Amino acid sequence: MARVKEKHVGHARKRRQKPLYHESLKKIFLQALPFLLLSGVGELFAGVVLQNFLKFIELFPGILVLLPALINLKCAIASSLAARLGTA
Repeated sequence: MARVKEKHVGHARKRRQKPLYHESLKKIFLQALPFLLLSGVGELFAGVVLQNFLKFIELFPGILVLLPALINLKCAIASSLAARLGTA
């Protein structure tokens, strides 16, 4: 077998570099991890709260349908009150 000599420019050798996306994926993962953990804990807390109100929800099943609308209505009422107080 014939040996092939590598051509070097000065003392600089070509090093094998990691792909560029490796560092960006690691950075994205480390930045997103705390928020993913926090949202998981929040979902767990919401499940525990709903479990405590299970008897009430069984008595009034329509509350699950009306709850998002009532929350949205609260914001509308608060904004109209703020506008009214701001112009008084």
